[in-house]
Amino acid sequence: MVPKLNYALMIILSAGLLAGITVLAVSVSGKTQSRTVTDAELKALLNMLCSDKEETVVQAEKRLAEIGLPAKSKLLELANSENPEYAARAQRVIALIDRAPASRARP
Repeated sequence: MVPKLNYALMIILSAGLLAGITVLAVSVSGKTQSRTVTDAELKALLNMLCSDKEETVVQAEKRLAEIGLPAKSKLLELANSENPEYAARAQRVIALIDRAPASRARP
């Protein structure tokens, strides 16, 4: 009876270990992959940044900060906007990009 219990326990532990390794591999590969941002995505994110909905603005700020340097030139244009709210939002994201470690700020 004890060998069967040990065998079942080994199978359960092995399956758990395999699942853990798979999750770790997926999460690590997701963080290291970088994808090229398109002009259309940048334009959409800048439009989101100018939204009246706070949740939309927060999502845009987060994504633009993740994109980093490739988004900075467009954000600088928006930072010169006549609309002070849009300019302030763009400046906030630029500050996040400027404070980011060099590895995050690359395309």
